[in-house]
Parts: sequence; C-alpha cells; structure tokens
Amino acid sequence: MAEYGEDLTEREIEILRMVATGITNREIAYELSISVNTVKVHLRNTFTKLGAESRNEATMIAVREGWVVVEGVEETGRGDGDTDIPPAPSFAPEPPLPWPKRVVLVAALLLAIGGVAVTWPRSEPQPAARPGLPPVPAPEQQAPLVATAENSSWHEQAQMPTRRAYLALAAVEGYIYAIAGQTPEGTTGAVEIYDPEEDIWTRGDDKPTPSTYVSAAVVGTDIFVPGGCDA
Repeated sequence: MAEYGEDLTEREIEILRMVATGITNREIAYELSISVNTVKVHLRNTFTKLGAESRNEATMIAVREGWVVVEGVEETGRGDGDTDIPPAPSFAPEPPLPWPKRVVLVAALLLAIGGVAVTWPRSEPQPAARPGLPPVPAPEQQAPLVATAENSSWHEQAQMPTRRAYLALAAVEGYIYAIAGQTPEGTTGAVEIYDPEEDIWTRGDDKPTPSTYVSAAVVGTDIFVPGGCDA
C-alpha cells in the first residue's frame, strides 16, 4: 500500500513523464505493453505518494522536482476517463547570489566544519549491536585464551564455518548437524555437518525456510526441526 512521502519507483516516474506529455492512459499502456488498469494503479500510487489530487497537480510536482522538463503539457481526452491538463506554468530562475554573500556563506561553512572537527569525540568505534546475537567485544575486552591442561577432557576442534546462535543441533549416525539459527546478517537456513572422526565441516542442503530459536529431534535417521521464528 503506497503512503504519502514514499519515493516513486522507476516505473512510476516513467509513467508520470508520459502523463506530462499529454497522452492518455490507453496510449501509455500501449507504449509500455501493459494494461490500462495497471497504468491506473501506478498513477493512483503516484498520486498518494505525492499528495496530488489530479494529473495536473502531479505533473506540476514533477516539473518542480525536476523529473519532467517541458515548456507546457496538455491532455486531450480520448474517452478513457482522463481529464484535461492545462499547460504547466513556467518558472523564472532566481538570480545568483552576489559575490560578497557567496564569500560569507563559504566562510561560515568552513567555520562550521572546523568546529565539528575540533569537538568530534575521539572514542574508539564500538561494534554495532545486532539483534538476536550478543555484541562482538572489542579486542581489549576479549578474554585471553588459556592453554588447555593436558588432563582436561576439553579439546578445541574445527570451528563451525557460520557464526550463529539459537540454532538447532542434532547427532545422526556419528555426524553433528547444525541447522538454521541467527547470524550477524539475519535469520538463516544454513545446514553444516561436522564429522568428529575427520574433524571437518561440510555444507548440507539449506533448510527451505530460514528460522531461528529452533530445536531438532531425531527419529531413526530423520531430523525434524519444528517451530521457530522467521526474520
């Protein structure tokens, strides 16, 4: 649903330029190889976004915004419900500013830029917060790695290729399946398979529907991943 203030699409601007030439909806449809109803839908969305009540008002807004540059436009009704469009008014260019005023404006701009540069905080950039994942700590905030004791039962293995959280995990026939979850880029359907014997990860077929906050259940050799949330 179009809303006031939204940017026009390329197709809407194209049709608005054709409207400014004075042709009818039927002629626009013929030129673009689309239906008349489609043209009317584009125009209705264009009027809503521009806050225009008529083709004439929309054309004047297009001239003012620089989308259409014409001496004058008029519509000769062709029986498809279009209304007449009077010629667009001409706009006289404003005279340029005198040189003294230009110098003052440039000097004020340079002073403003200098003030911002002097007062701008010098703090280190912080990692951007990503919804659904803990923020990445700065290097100085990260805990140092501690060497694993020889008698510890923990050993560092190959890293999972895709950094993510809230994923589903399942073990089937000696393999570990990491399914879907939340990545820094958003919800994913990625499936990665870990082979503990070879200590390697391989990529499986993606889950058809990307999801996060999911769990997996194994029945026989089948993995089921119910529920969860989409993007």
